[in-house]
Amino acid sequence: MLASPDSILLLKAELNYTKIYLNNGDVWLSSTNLGQIAKRLEPYNFLRPNRSVLLNAMYLKEYNEVGGYLKMKNQEVFKISRRKIKEFQFLSNCTSKVD
Repeated sequence: MLASPDSILLLKAELNYTKIYLNNGDVWLSSTNLGQIAKRLEPYNFLRPNRSVLLNAMYLKEYNEVGGYLKMKNQEVFKISRRKIKEFQFLSNCTSKVD
């Protein structure tokens, strides 16, 4: 991967490909699936709220515990899957909540 992890805003699964969204607005398409990229980014601060997306926690704006979603600084909203909701409860102390 040529991009620095700090420059990656989020990654979205697209079948066996991954779209990589950078903080400068560029979008790259990788032939590597999201699961493989997620393993490479484990040492960094990325969150996987569901099977379709990997988010850079540096760009997280809001965690809604009641609604079960995460909002990014670019205003995109991502649902947290039911099976992962408990993994994200630690965020209730870290970011703002909207009820």
